[in-house]
Amino acid sequence: MEKGSALLKLTGVLMIIASVIVIIFYVLLLLGVGFVAALSQGIGDELKIGATLVLVIALVAAAIQFIAGVIGVKYHNKPDKAGTCIAFALVIMLVAGGNCIFGIISTGFDFTHVVTISLGMVIPLLYLLGALKLKRLNK
Repeated sequence: MEKGSALLKLTGVLMIIASVIVIIFYVLLLLGVGFVAALSQGIGDELKIGATLVLVIALVAAAIQFIAGVIGVKYHNKPDKAGTCIAFALVIMLVAGGNCIFGIISTGFDFTHVVTISLGMVIPLLYLLGALKLKRLNK
C-alpha cells in the first residue's frame, strides 16, 4: 500500500466543500449587486465598482482554494508533488491574512478580525502540515 498524507486529503476535501459554498454565495452576492445597481440610481458608481471588485477578488480567492483542495486530494499520496501543495497552502494563508488586513483597514480592528483570521488559517495550516508530512515521505 502506498503511503500518503491522510491529513492533506481530509483538508483538501474540506477546502473543496468550503470553496464551493463560498463561490455560490459570492456569485449570488455579485448578482445581487448587479440587481441593486440596475434598480437604484442613487448608489454612486464608486460604490458599485468597489463592491463588484471586492466580490470578484473573493471569487478568485475561493477558486484558488478550490484548486488547492483538488490538488491536495489528487496528490495526497504523491510525495514528489508536496512542493505544489505547500505553495498553495502558503498562498491561501497569505490571502486569508490579506483579507483580515483589508477588513481591519476598512472597518477598524475588533475581536471579530481575530476570530476571522484564526478560523481562516486553521484549515490551510492543517493542509500545510499534511503537505509537509507528505514531503517527509519523499526522503
